[in-house]
Amino acid sequence: MNWYKKAIIEEVSENPIQQTVFHGTDKDFPENELESGNNEIGVHFGTEEHASNANFNVNRLIEKQININKPLRLKDKGSQFTPFNVAEQLMDLEIAPKIWNDMDTRTNLTKNDVINTIEELGYDGIVYLNRVELPPEDMHKIFSIPSNATDEEFLQSIPNAKDSYILFE
Repeated sequence: MNWYKKAIIEEVSENPIQQTVFHGTDKDFPENELESGNNEIGVHFGTEEHASNANFNVNRLIEKQININKPLRLKDKGSQFTPFNVAEQLMDLEIAPKIWNDMDTRTNLTKNDVINTIEELGYDGIVYLNRVELPPEDMHKIFSIPSNATDEEFLQSIPNAKDSYILFE
């Protein structure tokens, strides 16, 4: 693992997150039964504005106090946080099991496979700069930002972008 990737992992792991966040949904279920959908890893939470600007018809906001002691920072690549996509990022950070180098293995990973690996590495949640659920006045700006922009570069164009969080079920 190169020193830069290691520094990022160590920096994030030393910053616990304790705050009130929101989950936007169009579903009706008890608040204590939150679950991820669409084969995504965990349940997403963010600011009230993020939850209200989610990519579907939000008719309900769920408020939750979260406590992530050792978050893993990943990048919001504009696609879902599926097992395959998260595995790709773990490989980029050079913290994925070597067996995941095999495309067939990576393609067949389940949510639990990836969550268990993240937890075995000592992380208890994911944090990412939300690049999708932005205020309407900032949406047009994302088309001028390169897809490979770092979070810092993204924030230079859209300084109001905020972190979102993924909690494991």
